[in-house]
Amino acid sequence: MPTSARAADAHQATRLASARIAGAAVAVGLIASACASSDTDLALNGAGASTQSPITTARQDDFRARTGAELEYVVLGSGAGRALFLAGEVDFAGSDVGTRPRRSGSSTTCRRWTGSSST
Repeated sequence: MPTSARAADAHQATRLASARIAGAAVAVGLIASACASSDTDLALNGAGASTQSPITTARQDDFRARTGAELEYVVLGSGAGRALFLAGEVDFAGSDVGTRPRRSGSSTTCRRWTGSSST
C-alpha cells in the first residue's frame, strides 16, 4: 500500500476514534442532564483511558451548569477504568475497548445515573 494511502487510512481511523469519544461524551451528558438536580454535592465519577480525559475536562463546566453536579474523571488506564465500573466503584469508564456482558458476569453492564455518586 502506498505511503499516502496508509496515511489517509490512519487519519480516517483517528477521526473515527475522535468521533466515538465525542459521541460517548455527549451520551453521558444527555443521560446526566435528564437526571438533573440542584444538589451541588452530586458527582458523576468516571475512570479509565487517557484518551477520554480531554473531552471530559472540556465539558465539566457545561455539565455542572446543566445538572448542578460535578463531572469527575481519573486517568488510570482502560483496564482499570473498566474494572472499577464493573465493580460499581465509578459511574462510567473510559475505554478504547468495549466490555461484553459475558466479561462482567451479568447480562447488563450499563447503569442509569440517578444523580447520586456510586462511591
